[in-house]
Amino acid sequence: MDNLMEYKGYPERPGSSRKNRMKIQEMKAEYRIQEMQKMIRARTESGLTVSEWCQENNFSEGSYYYWLKKIREKTIEEVKIGNFKFIC
Repeated sequence: MDNLMEYKGYPERPGSSRKNRMKIQEMKAEYRIQEMQKMIRARTESGLTVSEWCQENNFSEGSYYYWLKKIREKTIEEVKIGNFKFIC
């Protein structure tokens, strides 16, 4: 079964394809990274330590460093393929 909707007896929606779903997933991932970039930039501009900022914004330090790593990895990837844009 390629499609859960077909499995449940629903017809495939017009224009819906694996390629479209993958593109939507990529767009969601890019949006999340952009939102986290804003948060990390706000922390940097606040002048607070990571610990202080995370406490004030109800954000775990683990999540902060997870997203910081993701953003750095994306930046490195962009530099390697020559599609660099300043991220944070």
